[in-house]
Amino acid sequence: MNEHKSSSTTTDATSTKSSKLSVISSTCSPTSTTPPPISILQRPLAIGRRRGTVKHTSSSSFVIPSSTSSSVSNVPFSLNDDMDDVKNVDSKTLTSYHSFSLLQSSTVSNDLSNTNNNNIDVAISNSNSKNGNDESSLSSTPTSTPTLSTTDCKQNNLSNPSTPTIGSGTISKGSARKPKPMETFNPQDFYSVELSQLTYKEDPPENIVIVDGQIEHASLNKLIEELTSHVNYDIHFLHTFMLTFRNFTDKETIFKKLEERFNYPPNCPPEEFATFKREVLDKVRLRIINCIKYWIENFFVFDFDNEMMQILNRFIEMVKKSNQTALASVLEKALDRVKNNDTGKVITQVKGPEILKLKKGLFNKKKEYGILDYPILEIARQICLIDYAMFKTIEPKECLNQAWNKEHRVTKAPNISKMIQYFNLLSGYVATEVLRPELEPEKRVKTVEKFLELANHCKNLNNFNAVFSIMSGLNSSAVHRLSKVWDAISEESKKIREDLEYLRQGNNFSNLRNVLKNVNPPCVPFNGLFLTDLTFIEDGAPKYINGLINFGKCRLFAKVIRDIQTYQNTRYNFEEYPELKELLLGITKLSDDELFNLSLQIEPRKQKKKKAAGASSTAGASASMTKDDDDEDKPKPNMDL
Repeated sequence: MNEHKSSSTTTDATSTKSSKLSVISSTCSPTSTTPPPISILQRPLAIGRRRGTVKHTSSSSFVIPSSTSSSVSNVPFSLNDDMDDVKNVDSKTLTSYHSFSLLQSSTVSNDLSNTNNNNIDVAISNSNSKNGNDESSLSSTPTSTPTLSTTDCKQNNLSNPSTPTIGSGTISKGSARKPKPMETFNPQDFYSVELSQLTYKEDPPENIVIVDGQIEHASLNKLIEELTSHVNYDIHFLHTFMLTFRNFTDKETIFKKLEERFNYPPNCPPEEFATFKREVLDKVRLRIINCIKYWIENFFVFDFDNEMMQILNRFIEMVKKSNQTALASVLEKALDRVKNNDTGKVITQVKGPEILKLKKGLFNKKKEYGILDYPILEIARQICLIDYAMFKTIEPKECLNQAWNKEHRVTKAPNISKMIQYFNLLSGYVATEVLRPELEPEKRVKTVEKFLELANHCKNLNNFNAVFSIMSGLNSSAVHRLSKVWDAISEESKKIREDLEYLRQGNNFSNLRNVLKNVNPPCVPFNGLFLTDLTFIEDGAPKYINGLINFGKCRLFAKVIRDIQTYQNTRYNFEEYPELKELLLGITKLSDDELFNLSLQIEPRKQKKKKAAGASSTAGASASMTKDDDDEDKPKPNMDL
């Protein structure tokens, strides 16, 4: 043992006279042998498995004695992943140390086999000798756990504590990645026509007026740009545009504008086309495809006739030739779903109430049964089915430009026209049934009470269109003047009449609007309510302002149309009663003059003798009233066709 100590002391003194190395263990065994001191450049203790680091395994403090001849026993050295134990090591020493560690890593296992204790950490400090040689020495005072700070990294040219340097280089986990080469495309590959033939140009910014984030006025080209913008995308704007574009243009023009926008010319050098394609062209084309897809899914029956289908098919072929087969497949799949009537929606079938059938007596010899012979509730249900079937088919284009009031209303607004016709027919039928000349006074009163009950059932079933139709017949001049009949109805019927009249009152149908706010579909609203709103919008705002489309007006139209569509989406789940439905569809009415003459026969007008001569002219003036709708003093569309 003494020979060992003498030999290692001599070797250490001859190699370096300015540095001393001593290590003492806190758990030295008196019987252990003392290994020879190891030079700092020969120690494998500070090399980790990946980055040449030391990791603490114990929080014990170690005393570094000043004597260089102290015995050292059982000194373990561990390999770890962190640099926390390395501090104040100058770059030259650290470089030499790591160079040796990396080249001699195979000797680590031999050094570790000579140690028995794993609880000793070694603190390394930096010391500069007088002759300029850098060597490590042991501190003579107790030390805490050393760490490598950011400042130490900078002093030692380290990018971070976990990346030591070797010489002037840097050790990293892997070699640096090579940058990807820039994508290069031939612009012509993404257009179906020659680039020189592309003529699309964006409109100047003064062709659009935006107020509070919403478009108020704009040119058609600007609206198309906003619809397919690669920067902004507003689904509500898409809905509004598709509902109302027929107010200022036609479907063929819109499709042509979208096709021109699809061929957005590359206004950039060829080397920048890849960026232009990624940031602008691809996004614009995706917006266009989404727009047409929405058009197909929501307005296919209304807009895509044979001519439009040819235009659509040509557009799909153009998309394929533009190297955009994925986008073309989106439109093809949308077409397949619509043609197969597959909307993707899950339809839940709810069993409706049983039909209330007519109870025919066994010994009843009556050959024909009238509508009022059937249960009143079942009559109301069948009227709901008839009204909803017509209401559901109303198209958005029928709501624009007052198509229902114009000369070609039967062709421009066929479904609104049918609904108005049946409204007037039912109203006239009610008056005709009440004024049948063969009815006895008591049966006439019962007839009025049945129609009031029918209107009340329709109200409870949310068919407000039928409510207004029936009440319009009861309030017609020919029926309303029958004071003896109205005085004879029951108190219950009088209360029902009062409640029903409440819906017809209020400024601009205010009472009805309040009721509709709390109604749960299915519902058939009074058609005149929406037609009144559409008329006010059409007459109250110009279509163009300073040569630009008044899109604010279009938003008002869209709001009314969306309200209509909300009620169109939920149907009644009643079962059809073919026998009764056939009777309701086959009702007839008398003319207004005939009805008033029958009314005068039932209850003649009270006249004074002096005015007897003018009675006929007065009756003729009264009979000339042809108003079938309600008598509100506020402006409403004419429901009579």
